[in-house]
Amino acid sequence: MSVSTATKDSHYRLSKKVAQLTKVIVQLNTANEKLNSVSEKYTAYKEKIRDDCAAEIKAIIEESNDKVELLQKEHKAKVCFLQEIISKSEAKEKDAREQLEGAR
Repeated sequence: MSVSTATKDSHYRLSKKVAQLTKVIVQLNTANEKLNSVSEKYTAYKEKIRDDCAAEIKAIIEESNDKVELLQKEHKAKVCFLQEIISKSEAKEKDAREQLEGAR
């Protein structure tokens, strides 16, 4: 085999390896792009779920706060009503004692 034939053979093998490596690089880049696309979709999906949950939690908190406020108003009204009843009862009791002492 002459030097020229050996050089051509080496050049051919080297070119073939370069072509194989180029093909592998293209496949890896394609796979990486697909992975990035899936990753971006997954990230967007997670963000949507997070935002949806945050909105739902906010709505629940607002609803709970409204209910607590309503219950506090009802409680305050009942306390006022009972205080009024107690005041009237104490006034009646005082009047009854005065009448009782006046009758003696």
